[in-house]
This record gives sequence, structure tokens and C-alpha cells, in this order.
Amino acid sequence: MEQRECCSELRLRVTELETVLEVGRQITATLDSERIMDGVIDACKGAVKAEAGTLWILEEDAYLVPLAVRGPKADRLKGLRLKRGEGLAGQVCESQEPVFIEDVTSDERWASRFDDATGFVTRSMMVVPLFTDDRAIGSLQLINKLDGSLFDESDLRISMALAAVSAKTIVNSRNYTQQRRFLDTLLKLMASLLDARDQYTLGHSERVSRHAVLIAQGLGLGLDEQDVIERAALLHDIGKVSIPEDVLTADPLDAKAWEQIKKHPDLGADLLLQLEPKSMVRQLWAGALYHHERFDGNGYPVGLNGTDIPLVARIIAVADAFDNLVSQQRYGMSKGIEEALEEIEQCSGTYFDPGIVDVFVGAVRARRVSKA
Repeated sequence: MEQRECCSELRLRVTELETVLEVGRQITATLDSERIMDGVIDACKGAVKAEAGTLWILEEDAYLVPLAVRGPKADRLKGLRLKRGEGLAGQVCESQEPVFIEDVTSDERWASRFDDATGFVTRSMMVVPLFTDDRAIGSLQLINKLDGSLFDESDLRISMALAAVSAKTIVNSRNYTQQRRFLDTLLKLMASLLDARDQYTLGHSERVSRHAVLIAQGLGLGLDEQDVIERAALLHDIGKVSIPEDVLTADPLDAKAWEQIKKHPDLGADLLLQLEPKSMVRQLWAGALYHHERFDGNGYPVGLNGTDIPLVARIIAVADAFDNLVSQQRYGMSKGIEEALEEIEQCSGTYFDPGIVDVFVGAVRARRVSKA
């Protein structure tokens, strides 16, 4: 009998460990803070078979905000928040000690106003702290076992382990997200300042970015890849900020000025690599450096050919050329959309990747038909 109980306990612990390892693998596979927090609450709620769950994160060192919520009427929690130390979630965040509550209505710490606001009925609850390096970052709240039973020690072990695995990842991902937002704002500002230097290029970077995303979608690339391509396209000409304005606006463009302008891919790549964080910027520099390479190898600055040219640069090359053809030109008249598409097709295999040309031309024509 004792041996059977030991085997049963061992199987339970193995199951708990497998659950924690699997969730840890999932949440460390991304740096997207929303996906991580959604993954944590989904995993915990599923592992302990809870009816509902909330991931509370400490904001501005003063309030707990529900950034991931699961369960009936979860959407009604949006906009609500707890003061630091308020309610069970707030007190667990402060004490960094977990709590079990068999009947919340008999516990004076329970913040009943959330049930009042949502119409949800809380019976029992387990709350575990989220902290890293002894610093509280929030709490994980699990509500009502689906089978009507109470939360037990096994539920606590799983939840505490998942909270420990999750906390550092959440902090890192939120820092990454903040850095990314700051970098995006900076890059958009740089692109807009570049475009504003010349009436003929005003809005060019954003249009190229939209065309590039259209191609990425047509190629079936994932959302993360689409984001990289969107940013890279926005910054493809950023090297031109290092070129004197009188050279950029020279009319006519002589050989000396042209040689200076041809340096903008190298200048742009060098400029991007001076920014932080490097992990994000490296994804963008290939678009700046290689977008004037040609599929037949006769482009610049390196002379790459075919699929040796990074995909992001092959995409930008088509998007950039199309916008140049249909926009007001310094050195010639702009073309109509169909005429521009035909010219892009004529350059397929020489200037441009044929597969990308097919995707882009098909997508633009399909949109024109749908709007007709």
C-alpha cells in the first residue's frame, strides 16, 4: 500500500515537472510580452483546472493591472485595477507569499468589487506571487476549480514553479517591448525627416513599407517576419541622411553626384548598427545595405545575385522601384499603376526576384479588381 502511494506521488511529481518544462519552453520561445503573459495564464489555468485566472502586473510601483485574464466575463475586467496592497492579489504581491482561500466571502482581504463589476461568482482562490531578484512584479490569481474541489498542494507547486519560470521572462520581454517601441518611434522619425528633405520623396518610405508588407503577406511570411520587413523598408534609404542635400536634389544628376548617392546603402547600414538594441537593428541593416542589389548580380554595393541577396532586400527592391515609378519624379514623368507593373515584370529575373515580382504584381492587380 505504501509503495503504491509512493509510486502515485512520484507520477504526480513527474507530471508537474513535465508541465512546468513544457510551459517554460513555450514562454521562452518569444519576446512578445503579450504572448508570454497570455501563455502563462493559459498554462496555469489549464494545469490546475481552474475556471478563471488573472495575471496582475505592478505598474508605476503603485497599481496592479490585469494584463492577462481568462474565464467567463473576462473582458469586463479591462480598465479595472487594484491599488498596491489591495485585495488578495495586492497583498500577495506585497508579501511575496502564496495564499489559499477556501471561501473568499469569509476573508476580509477579498476585493468583492470585481465580482460586482463583472457578474462573476468567485468561490475559492489561490494566489501566488510573481517576483524576480526579490522585487515584486505582480501576482498570479487562479479562481474556482472546475470540478468544485479546492486547490491543493500540487496546484500550488505547479503554480509557484510556473510563476518562478515566468517572472524573469515577463520582465525581460516588457523591457524588450519598451525598447522596441522606442526604437520604432525613433526610426519613424528618422524616416519622416529624410523624406521631408525633398518634395519628391515625401511619404516615399511609408509607401515602400506598405508595399513591402503586401509582398510579405503574399509570400505567407509570419507576423514577426512581416514586422521586420515593414521596419526595414521604412529605413531602406536612411543612409541618405548622410548625403548633402545639394547632392540629393541635384538636377541634372551628374556622375560625381550619382557616385555619392550610391554610397547610401553602406552609410545606412553603418548608421543602423550604431543604434540599440543590436538584436533588433541587425534585422534591419540587410534591407538598407542590399536593396539596390540586382537579381542578375549587376547591382550595388556588393554585387550579390539571386537568393544570395537577403529576402528582405529582394522584397524592398520591388517595393521601392514600384513607388519610384508611380510617384512624382524629379527626372521624369510618373507612370500609371498598370504601366509601372508592366515595367516591373519586364525587369523580372534581371533586376528583381521573379517570385517576388509575381506575388506583388498579382496582389496589386487583385486589389484593383476588388475596388473596381
